[in-house]
Amino acid sequence: GIVGPYRVRYAGLQPNVTGLHSPTCLASSEGSHSSHGQPTTQPEGKSREPAVAAGESENGSVDSRTVSPASPVKAKIKTPEEIKSEALAKEIIHKDKSLADILDPDSKMKTTMDLMEGLFPGGTSLLKENNMKRKMSQKTAIRTAPGDDKEEKEGPVTLVPCPAYYNVSAPKAELLNKIKDLPEEAGEEEELLDINEKKAELIRSLTDKLEILKEAKEGLLADIRMNNALGEEVEQLISELCKPNEFDKYKMFIGDLDKVVNLLLSLSGRLARVENVLSSLGENANSEDSLNEKRKLLAGQHEDARELKENLDRRERVVLEILGNYFSEEQLQDYQHFVKMKSALLIEQRELDDKIKLGQEQLKCLMEKELRTKLKMFEVC
Repeated sequence: GIVGPYRVRYAGLQPNVTGLHSPTCLASSEGSHSSHGQPTTQPEGKSREPAVAAGESENGSVDSRTVSPASPVKAKIKTPEEIKSEALAKEIIHKDKSLADILDPDSKMKTTMDLMEGLFPGGTSLLKENNMKRKMSQKTAIRTAPGDDKEEKEGPVTLVPCPAYYNVSAPKAELLNKIKDLPEEAGEEEELLDINEKKAELIRSLTDKLEILKEAKEGLLADIRMNNALGEEVEQLISELCKPNEFDKYKMFIGDLDKVVNLLLSLSGRLARVENVLSSLGENANSEDSLNEKRKLLAGQHEDARELKENLDRRERVVLEILGNYFSEEQLQDYQHFVKMKSALLIEQRELDDKIKLGQEQLKCLMEKELRTKLKMFEVC
């Protein structure tokens, strides 16, 4: 059977997602789904009230009949490192407009997570319970890591912490001397060197953030494996205690939970991408008409997927009522924990993947720009 320690072992799985600004998300492939809910049956045995609050499904979704659909989005608190990186990005964009699209920290672009807002609030709350503990452990790891050794080890990797040009060297000193011999351009060259050093600093910051995000993803994948192990224990117990038709209802619900979450993530990403392209269009009416049609189609599909989620919530309550006739209180809580975490971890994985992808794009853009600048400056010699 399942015992209480699982709730301790699997509680608080939130990785510390460090603040790269949110990307325009690319959608994953859509999963198939079932739109038919399972009929409510009254199983034999002692009846038990579902162990969830009124108006809330057991994976945390709030019943739209009891709660107003509008809910304010809480602003995320930025760390000092994030504030510093954003300030650097703004300084760089002010001098180099070509990097605005990829670096702008004030971007109002929509993301997959914006369109997933409020769909799985219970799982999100559970993920956030141990967020501070994970943050503290990561900060400790950063403080204890020898920075110089880290840079040396990362040298051969594609995402190097800093271009070699910025090391103090004879070629650089010679270049600076030649710049001093050009008084009419001296101010511009000094400004260029200053902004290039800021770009190098931002490159180092992005590289560090990517390392933290990748470590967080490794931890998240371990959390997913742990939750899947809990799910296997739950399934085994249900197969032993419940009737075959009741077990089938559980299996269908769990299978459709995966499909509906992935479908919502896919449609949210695609819809966000189209809306971002539309918001950046100029006067190209033909493209705008085509994109508006695509947005309308995706918005309709997204609404259909939200209805599937509501249908899934109803089936979830049916399954919970069935299991309440067989499970102890601790076993029921373990089941609820597994279901909440299943959807929350899928969403968290997508968010981490999006942030890693954006960070890689930002880093690639900066380093390519720096390489071109470096070549131009050495041409002066």
